[in-house]
Amino acid sequence: MYKYFFILLLFQKTILASNVLTGVVVDIQNQTPIEGVNITCGEEGTTSNSEGKFKIKPDSDSISFSHIGFESITVETKKSMYIKMTGKIIETNEIIVRSSLLKSSPFESSSSLAVFTKKDIEDQNFDHFQNAIDQIPNLNFSGGTSRPRYFQIRGIGERSQYFGEGSPNHSVGYEVDGIDLSGIGMVGSTIDINQIEISRGPQTTIFGNNSIAGLITIDSAEPETKQVIKIIHKTGNDNTKNTGMIANLKILKNLYGRFTVLKNYQNGFRTNKYFDVNNTNKKDETLLRFKINIPIGNNLIVKNTLLHSKMDNGYDAWAPDNNKNYYTYSDEPGKDAQETNAFISKLKFKFKKFNTLLKLSSSSTDLIHSYDGDWGNNPFWEDSTTYGFDSYYYGYYLPYQYFDKTSRLKRNTNAEARVYKDNAVVGLYFKNLNEVDEAEGYLFGGEGNVAKADSEYDIRISAAYAQMRTSISNKLKMDNSVRLEFNDISYDGNSFGYSNDTLPAVESNKSYSLIGLKSSISYEIDPHSKIFAHFSYGYKSGGINQQPYVSEQNRVYSPEYLSNFELSFKTKKEKYFVNLSYFYNKRLDQQVSISAQQTENDPNSFYYFTSNSKYAGFSRGAELELKYQIFKNLNIKSSLAYLDTWTSKFSYSIAGDNVMIGGGREAAMSPKLSSSLSIIYKHKSIFGSVNHSFKDDYYFSDSHDMMSKEYALTNLSAGKDFGDFKIKAWVNNIFDKRYAIRGFYFGLIPPNYEDKLWLSYGDPRHYGISIEYEFIGPN
Repeated sequence: MYKYFFILLLFQKTILASNVLTGVVVDIQNQTPIEGVNITCGEEGTTSNSEGKFKIKPDSDSISFSHIGFESITVETKKSMYIKMTGKIIETNEIIVRSSLLKSSPFESSSSLAVFTKKDIEDQNFDHFQNAIDQIPNLNFSGGTSRPRYFQIRGIGERSQYFGEGSPNHSVGYEVDGIDLSGIGMVGSTIDINQIEISRGPQTTIFGNNSIAGLITIDSAEPETKQVIKIIHKTGNDNTKNTGMIANLKILKNLYGRFTVLKNYQNGFRTNKYFDVNNTNKKDETLLRFKINIPIGNNLIVKNTLLHSKMDNGYDAWAPDNNKNYYTYSDEPGKDAQETNAFISKLKFKFKKFNTLLKLSSSSTDLIHSYDGDWGNNPFWEDSTTYGFDSYYYGYYLPYQYFDKTSRLKRNTNAEARVYKDNAVVGLYFKNLNEVDEAEGYLFGGEGNVAKADSEYDIRISAAYAQMRTSISNKLKMDNSVRLEFNDISYDGNSFGYSNDTLPAVESNKSYSLIGLKSSISYEIDPHSKIFAHFSYGYKSGGINQQPYVSEQNRVYSPEYLSNFELSFKTKKEKYFVNLSYFYNKRLDQQVSISAQQTENDPNSFYYFTSNSKYAGFSRGAELELKYQIFKNLNIKSSLAYLDTWTSKFSYSIAGDNVMIGGGREAAMSPKLSSSLSIIYKHKSIFGSVNHSFKDDYYFSDSHDMMSKEYALTNLSAGKDFGDFKIKAWVNNIFDKRYAIRGFYFGLIPPNYEDKLWLSYGDPRHYGISIEYEFIGPN
């Protein structure tokens, strides 16, 4: 009897087993398994495991699959099933830090970060990264270009890179979609940008040489598994015309590409009185971007980005009378043109418990920067009602007229390999930067009557790095990273006089071994609050002084190092986020860049020289950032920064072999106080924002003691969302403030050439209307 019972039981189990459905669920985009999918079949239910597999007893003719971040689907039941789920975009408050080797959020990161999401960019009406700078504590940029190119974080960073001003090593890194554009900048349109991130403090363990002060990363949106076309048009005063298109389209089955096109134009807020035109300072910019992610099998995906940026911008921003009406008088207006072509491919591969990332990027950028050196014209200088200067009377036998032009071709290739496992990563990095420069003008301070010069840099970098996170206890965690980098810098420069005579050639080959460190510890006070302490040690490579007559002992300057100590407190709940940081930076072998006029009657006779200070400088301060939801429809974002800096004394030569002493004061481009406040309102289809920023006075340069004046700017925007259609009105600098973004101090006005402060001003009131239309098509 028992024998028949067991036979019956075995038969019943066999019947039931044969009636169980099995299958696997994967992401349609990259064929990777999806864990935790909710699966229901009638009254029965289960979830997929870490390999995407599932088993379920059928209780219906149909079976449903759902998961956060994916489109829910229902299909007919089959014996063996292979389910592909389509990802969808969901609104979330979670932000992932992109400028990090290991995945983390701003709340979990020990770094001092400022992050702008896609929503932040839209709410605050940023159409270029330039608009966001005043909202970021302790981030500045120096004018002198049509768009921001040279940045300073916590008082550290270059203000320019004129010909002969040193090697192309930069203190603040600048990346767009992972493409290194440090020292190039300008490419910063926010069309289809998903996230902007600013990391303050040394980032050299991750990004190497160009990030001793910090890093700026801009990342655009990834292709989505749906068809979307979005048209954007902006029009405004100053002949502003900005038209863009975003198209996310199906290329092949389950393969989508994302296209972005932008054309931006405006006159540039200057009226040239000599030519009686208003476009010599124009912005004429074109941007093209294409992204496609190609899945290969279940564990491999290749992400590709192509980028083309062309800026045919003018540069005519200075006037001999320092007028605030935006009048200029140059008879040879300059250019600030830049064309960049670049690509990056990222291959992500998963093998068992290891994840691998391979990156290859290449960029080619052609830059032209030129300007009228005397900022005037012959009738202007000779007019008896203004200056009444006759150069022939004073024995110069040439009109008072100077022009300077630098052409620069930069080719940059980067290759990188990373291997991840759990909370550890190791990697290798290789870079080859080739820069060819050509210049015309009265170069190198007039020594040797240099009229033309050319030079070529070849910089080769190799590095190895590692990072590891460990948990000491449930509340105490440690994060350590190290980078060892080798720099080989070769330089070849030639100069020619006005009679085409050849001056001494400059050749140099130098190698540096550099090391970067970062160690941080975090303690969880409660699930909503953490405190961090970290030490980082960053570096900036040495370089070459290109001036042909500089002594050999001063030909090469050494690397600079930065020791950074930081304490921070972060707290986050549903309605607010607070980040408070204190930092202290000690600058070792500080690189000091000097520019000094050598000939009193020549505004182009500047001598550029970089050396290492014998004494340490420092910067210290605090940064506070607050995000708070006051009401359901009303949010505020605010920031406050304090900065105290010190540059040690140094000496340099000017006209007549006079030796000047600089330093012994605060660093240039380092306002003690800066702040911002944004109020963002949205109720149903109505939205609006107010952005206010303040910046304290600061020194324009380390070569003189002239200072800017403090200023505050206010921007407004308001609009209505009609669903597929959106309209917005906006005003930047609503109170039409005049504020200086760059200042030079030298002798310009003949015949006495008295030293004076010269100012270039930021844009006046700028207003207009934006229209957006979005069409969502079938998948």
